[in-house]
Amino acid sequence: MKEITKICLNLPSEAFVLGLGFSSIISLVLFTWLLNYEIKYGNPPSLSDFINEFVFFVGFIGVGCFLARLAHLTMNQILNS
Repeated sequence: MKEITKICLNLPSEAFVLGLGFSSIISLVLFTWLLNYEIKYGNPPSLSDFINEFVFFVGFIGVGCFLARLAHLTMNQILNS
């Protein structure tokens, strides 16, 4: 188990990139779905709605990056204990 953890810790940027990639894909899909839903049903978003939704999904990407970094630090702590 410690060998696997050492291999993972030698690639710290991988966890960050994976977290960023997955959260970016999810947020992009949700953002476009929500925008298409609002336009399709005759309620086009105003500029403030668009900005609010964009900020929410950018925050979702940030949470994904934070969780990936937290997982990396947790693995590092387990290895050092």
